[in-house]
Amino acid sequence: MKFHVIRYKPYLCELIYIDMRQEGHIGLALLLIAPITTLLIYFGNLAIGLVFTGIVVWFSTFPDVDIKLQKWTGKNGIPIVRNIITITHRGITHSVWFAIGCGLIVGSISLVVTSNIYISGIIFTSGFLGVTLHSVGDIVTPCRSRL
Repeated sequence: MKFHVIRYKPYLCELIYIDMRQEGHIGLALLLIAPITTLLIYFGNLAIGLVFTGIVVWFSTFPDVDIKLQKWTGKNGIPIVRNIITITHRGITHSVWFAIGCGLIVGSISLVVTSNIYISGIIFTSGFLGVTLHSVGDIVTPCRSRL
């Protein structure tokens, strides 16, 4: 029995540049969080489920902000900014650390607004899941993603 090894060819992605679009990230996020949202609505309330879903959907497209930031930090970017930091697509904004940071930001805001640790935990999870599901969507596209 022979096994054929299919190797990842990065030059193929550079030539064709196959990437998941914003609608694909939103659809994947909605598909994967549907059971969680259903449980939140069933055991919690409608408002928590809707806020959870809204934050996950918003953060499922947020990591691609690096595409816009490349214009400032890339090779044709602002020289002062470019010398301090260089942001590449599927770099820092597609990492677990960025997901944790986004979750902490929205969770902290929620804790200040509601003073409820349970709701803040759900909101943290929604921010974290949104960014993580974006990376999952990038992993299943041919160009892949580095975690």
